[in-house]
Amino acid sequence: MAQYPSIPVALLILIVFNFLFRFEYIDIRNKAFGLNYDDKSKRPAYSLASMLKICSPAQMQTDSLKMIAILNKWKAKQAADKPILYILNVSGGGNRSATFTVNVMSKLDSLLGGELMKKTFLFSGASGGMLGATYYRELYRQQLKGKKVDRSNVIMADNIAKDLLNPVFSAYVTRDLVAPAQKFSVGPYRYVKDRAFAFEQQFNANTGSFLSDRLIDYQAEETNAIIPIGLFASTVSQDGRKLMICTQPIRFLMRPQIDSATGILADPDAIDYAAFFNELNPYNLRILTALRMNATFPYVLPNVWLPTRPIVDVMDAGLRDNYGQEITLRFLHVFSDWIKTNTAGVAFIQIRDRKKGEWNEDLTEPSIGDILYKPVTTLQYNFYKVQDYMQESMISYSVRNIPLHRFTFIYQPTENKKGAALNFHLTTREKKDIAKAVEEENNQAVFKQLLQFQQSTH
Repeated sequence: MAQYPSIPVALLILIVFNFLFRFEYIDIRNKAFGLNYDDKSKRPAYSLASMLKICSPAQMQTDSLKMIAILNKWKAKQAADKPILYILNVSGGGNRSATFTVNVMSKLDSLLGGELMKKTFLFSGASGGMLGATYYRELYRQQLKGKKVDRSNVIMADNIAKDLLNPVFSAYVTRDLVAPAQKFSVGPYRYVKDRAFAFEQQFNANTGSFLSDRLIDYQAEETNAIIPIGLFASTVSQDGRKLMICTQPIRFLMRPQIDSATGILADPDAIDYAAFFNELNPYNLRILTALRMNATFPYVLPNVWLPTRPIVDVMDAGLRDNYGQEITLRFLHVFSDWIKTNTAGVAFIQIRDRKKGEWNEDLTEPSIGDILYKPVTTLQYNFYKVQDYMQESMISYSVRNIPLHRFTFIYQPTENKKGAALNFHLTTREKKDIAKAVEEENNQAVFKQLLQFQQSTH
C-alpha cells in the first residue's frame, strides 16, 4: 500500500496558511466595524514614540480648552448659576450590571424630575454597565429628536435584560466556524459577519434598534452639551494600556498632567483612539462596536484587532478599570479649577454590580491543596478587590481640592444571597432580584442623600 506524505503536506499547508494570514490575504480576526483597515500605509506604529507624538503638553492643553468650551455650554443649559456637575460611573457585569444600571438611572431620573441626562456631563465605565447607560442616553436622545419612545422603567429594564448569550454562541457555530464568508458594510468598508456582529445586531434589536449610528453622528450633540459625553474604553492586551473612544479630543487623558517643576513626566498609559487613528476614519466607528469593544468578555466575544504596526488587540475595559473611576478621576483633576469656579460641586454617581471589597465571610484555615492552586487563583479571586483598593486610594489623594460628593448604588442579591450570574443571560428570577435590589435599604438611603444634596445647593 502506498504511503502518503501526510505530515510534510500538513506542514506545507500550515506554512502557506500562516503566510496568507500574516499578510492578510486570509483574515479571520475580528475588527472594529467602521475603522479603515484597507489603507495599510496609514497605519500608526504602536510604539511609545508614536503616543508621545500626539500628547505633548501643548496638544493636551489644546484639547482641554476645547473641553472647557463644552463645559461652559453645559453650564449655560443648567438652571442654577453654580450647578452641580453630575458624573456617572458604571461597573462591568454583563446583563446583570446593564439591567441594574437602567433600573437605578430610571429611579434617579424620576427623583430629579426627568433631568438626569441634562444634569449629567460625562459617563464612563465597563462592559454591561455601559450597555445600560448608553441605552438610557439613547432613549433620551431619541426623545429630544421628537421620536416617540417608551421610557417606562418596566419596558427599559425588560429590553436591556433580554438574552445576548444564545445568539452569540449560535453565531459562533454558524458563522465563525462553518461559514465565515458573509460580509456587511459600514460606510466604504467591508467586514465579516461573525459572532461579534451577531452580538451587536442582537443588542440593537433588543433595545429598539435605536443604536445604529456611528461616532460622527453623536459628535455635534456632545460638542453642544445636548447629551452627556460617553467615554468608551477597552484594554490593549499586549501592554495593558487603555484605549479611550470618544467623539471629543481627549489627549489630556492619555497620561497624568505634566509638571516639570515636580518632575511628573509620566509616559502615556492610555490612548486617545481618534487622535491615534486620525488617518483611518476613526469617527466612522459604529457606537455598537464601541460598546462591544468595551464589553469584550474573553472567549465569549472575540478580541478586536487594531490596524497598527505591529498589530495589537483589545479586550474588555474591566481588565484595567471595571468601574470607570480612573478616567473620571483624571478628568476631575484636569478640570479642577473650572469645577471650583463654576459649580456647586460634583455629584459623582457610581452604579456597581458588586459590593466594595466583597469581604469573604467564609475564610478558612489553609489546607494542603492551597499550596497547589493558590498561586494560580490568587489574582483571579482578588482581581476586582485590588481595583477597589487602588481606586479608593486614588480618590483620597487626587480630588482633595474638589467639592466632590460620591453616591454609590450597589446591586446586592435579595433572595438567599444568590446573585444574578455574570454573563449575557438572565433568568426570570434574576431579573426580579435585580429590580428588587434598587429598593434595597442601603440604596434607598443613597437616593435620599442625593436628593437632599441636590436640594441643599439650590
